[in-house]
Amino acid sequence: MYEDAGIFRVIACGGQGKGHACAHRADGELQCWGLVYLADGKGFYSTEAAGRWNVHSGDAFFLLPGQGHSYGPEGDNYWEEKWLLFEGSLIDRLHTEGTVREWNLPARNIRRFGIDNLFSELLSSSAAGNPMSARPAQAAALAIISAATAILTASVPEVAGGNLVASILEEMRTAVGRPFFNFQQSSRQTGYSATHLRRLFKAYTGQSPVAYFNALKLAAARNALLSTSKSIKRIAAELGFSDEAYFRRVFRKAEGMPPSEYRKRFRMYR
Repeated sequence: MYEDAGIFRVIACGGQGKGHACAHRADGELQCWGLVYLADGKGFYSTEAAGRWNVHSGDAFFLLPGQGHSYGPEGDNYWEEKWLLFEGSLIDRLHTEGTVREWNLPARNIRRFGIDNLFSELLSSSAAGNPMSARPAQAAALAIISAATAILTASVPEVAGGNLVASILEEMRTAVGRPFFNFQQSSRQTGYSATHLRRLFKAYTGQSPVAYFNALKLAAARNALLSTSKSIKRIAAELGFSDEAYFRRVFRKAEGMPPSEYRKRFRMYR
């Protein structure tokens, strides 16, 4: 898809949406490198060298070329994944130097590095398939891999209060249709001050609560534009925007184009 003198090349990327059945990937094997990010849900990941690992929302794991692997949800669990296939001398060197090792492939809680937004950028840019979008896509992919390798090479502690933040993230996902998210009210329910909880939230996600909630709205807007035939007015209303004109301004500022152009330009690639 995109390359830079053999140093790094994105081959493909995609995602498994929430609510869709995601079967086990049993005895799979790639001829290139892969990275799977568990955006939501939980399950397992297994290779002969690394053994079996439990993975949870926010975790990621590498898939090595030529190495058999299995992963997916178990029982009644669901699994919302984003994935990236890539190759090049950069990742080969990381493997040779021991940064990415066969026996230590899962990277815990990379969500704190803004991975959800990076994958949104990667998927949107790669869908365009033109030279103008090549650099943003490559930059997003490299940032995702850098975040995962950073956790593998350093002992990055779990953020204190991560469970509290995780519960607020779930509240945000269910409240995406509201005009705004009442963070003060959520903090009162936890028994912590809004200032303390906001600090935990920023450490966990890399964003302020307002920025994260707005990013959720924009992600939902992009999905609706590309996967439904709903009118822009209806999408704006369902996402809690006060009026269509305001939604158009917000969307254009974030994406560099109005929602109608975004739908026209990218929908054919989905």
